[in-house]
Amino acid sequence: MAQTKCSLDLKFEGILTFSSNCWIVVSSILQEFIWDLAKIAKRCYTLVIVEKTIIELESHREGGIMVPALKNFEQLSGAAQIEQSRFYAEKLWPHVEALIDQSFAEDLASGDITSEGIVPAERISEAHLYIKEPAVVAGLAIFAHVLKRLDGTLLFESLVPEATVISETPYLIANIKGSSRALLAGERTALNILQRLSGIATLTARFVELAKPYGISILDTRKTTPGLRMLEKWAVMTGGGTNHRFGLYDQILIKDNHIRVAGSVSEAVKRARAYKPGMPVEVEVASFEQLEEALLLKVERIMLDNMTSEQVKQAVTQIKGAAMVEVSGGINLSNLTQYLIPGVDAISIGALTHSVKNVDISLEIED
Repeated sequence: MAQTKCSLDLKFEGILTFSSNCWIVVSSILQEFIWDLAKIAKRCYTLVIVEKTIIELESHREGGIMVPALKNFEQLSGAAQIEQSRFYAEKLWPHVEALIDQSFAEDLASGDITSEGIVPAERISEAHLYIKEPAVVAGLAIFAHVLKRLDGTLLFESLVPEATVISETPYLIANIKGSSRALLAGERTALNILQRLSGIATLTARFVELAKPYGISILDTRKTTPGLRMLEKWAVMTGGGTNHRFGLYDQILIKDNHIRVAGSVSEAVKRARAYKPGMPVEVEVASFEQLEEALLLKVERIMLDNMTSEQVKQAVTQIKGAAMVEVSGGINLSNLTQYLIPGVDAISIGALTHSVKNVDISLEIED
């Protein structure tokens, strides 16, 4: 797909909105918003226009990272779009920096004694990054930034954008030239991140491909690697999935233990609404009695937990569109199709982040 670059001073009349891992211009104040976003993210952004309508946002400062796309983002109001965009611009990159700091501390510590003893400090090498199995690319810009933290003059040529689907392998995705010591010292940290994020995006894409024809969203969960939640949820979005809540702070979700502590679904909902008036409430139900109770309370969202596909069909009939329906518990690629039921809005899959297989990717340094 051909790409035409343009600078930020172009006078677009539009705000920036997301759709399917890309950016689209649809209304007003684009230029002011882009500059604001760039200042927040502390990176210099430019626009890349693809086939005149699709716009991706990418950074051209060393180690830049794309701000992620959000499924169904175009349905939000302009104010909500800007708020969400600022959230990711503010939150994602600090997590990247913190992860690299921690990784260097545990892997490099006082230095790479093998490379420092063998490789001259002035030695420059060229290297090539290959994906060796079918996958969705996620985290390539982070890979570059890891290496550039060790060698500020390193040259990184990305040959594919984030979210690229690779089917024929081995496939060259980047060329690199820089300090030999930096390449050797940063290789494992950079690969660990890229392999895991690409693995999450790849697995997510497989679920999304099956669910998309039915209009059912694939959601992630809070079952993420400690310290990596923001990045792993970004990888889910890169694979076409939709983020559920980021933590305990941004959504009311009443689960089985909440109900036990409160004494009933009704009491749990009553207390939650009193504490956060106006905030939508989701209730996890494991029986038809709990479901009926939740419906009488007119909760906004119902999670059908660990139900069989036949039970889900019965529950959907009982709900009759009165609440958003989420299905969760024990769903995998082998049984997903059984749960692609009319009336189900979303399916949450913990395995997207807690049981993912890293993608086979290698960095090969030339002789």
